[in-house]
Amino acid sequence: MCLLLLGQAGCFQRHDRADFTVINGPDPEALDPAIITSQADGRIVSAMFEGLTRFNAVTAQADPALAKRWEISDDGTVYTFHLRENLRWSTGEPITAADVVYSWQRAV
Repeated sequence: MCLLLLGQAGCFQRHDRADFTVINGPDPEALDPAIITSQADGRIVSAMFEGLTRFNAVTAQADPALAKRWEISDDGTVYTFHLRENLRWSTGEPITAADVVYSWQRAV
């Protein structure tokens, strides 16, 4: 009997819960970054989607996110972003520069 119970001991593993709770106030009206209008929706969307850069609250500067680096033209009118390698959608498909352009054009 002891051998039977010892054999079963490795079959059960304890897994810590992986819940994430956000107290955000009202339910979001939208989760589409192109149409959100409230700060509450923006907090959720910024936790769900990664942009080209992310705001660093310590330095008050932009840090790399999807973009590994970027240049700004001398006149400040053209931003050129260089994407990190091996970016993937949740489906496993690669994220391309065309995807980023589409997202920006859709939003404006």
